[in-house]
Amino acid sequence: MSRFEIVVGVAGIVCAVVSVKNLISKTIASRKAKRIAIQANEQITEQQLMTTLRSSPDQIYEEFHRDLARAGGIFARGDGKILIS
Repeated sequence: MSRFEIVVGVAGIVCAVVSVKNLISKTIASRKAKRIAIQANEQITEQQLMTTLRSSPDQIYEEFHRDLARAGGIFARGDGKILIS
């Protein structure tokens, strides 16, 4: 083998190693960016959940009493059936 063939072989190996390194670096960076995006989304979702939990009891209480008032006449009359346990 001549020196030129050796140089070309080594250059090919170096090129392949560098290409693999770049591919791995891009994959790692992509996964890291995706993980950061997921964490940010989780924080936003958690904030929305906390806001909902703070305001929901009042809304549920109001809806319950509104529906109970609407159905109050029906419950007061009953359906005439007696339940025996």
